[in-house]
Amino acid sequence: MHHPYQHPVYRQNEQVDPATELLAEKRRRNAGASARFRDRRKQREREMQEKCQFLERRVQELESMDSAKHIMELEKKLEEAVADKKTFQEKIVEMEKELRSKLPEQEPESLTPPSSAGEYDSKDDFFNYYSRISRTPSSSTSSDESRKPTD
Repeated sequence: MHHPYQHPVYRQNEQVDPATELLAEKRRRNAGASARFRDRRKQREREMQEKCQFLERRVQELESMDSAKHIMELEKKLEEAVADKKTFQEKIVEMEKELRSKLPEQEPESLTPPSSAGEYDSKDDFFNYYSRISRTPSSSTSSDESRKPTD
């Protein structure tokens, strides 16, 4: 089936103007260039979107690695602190043994710290405990007077 206006009868009176033909060719080239530009622009947008998604995933990955690294560092510090605590507790036990061996004449309960964990409620408790065990029973009254601060 042919279009009715394509019949040769209709084409006989048609004159082709060269300026019109140039404009039509120019429109066809422009339409082709516009289509190619739209395709390139869409491709560029797809590439940018893919790159953006990749970078967002990478940022999340790095943030999670940073958090994991920070957690590992904190765990390491905790392990070191626990090891230090154990070492210091062992030193305290050794020093208490040494102190007990040097002061056999004192009663054993006076060498026991106020708390079983070796912790003191305040600096005064610590000072009072060690000042009490360093005194001998016979000189406690004279040394108490000399240790009191004067105003």
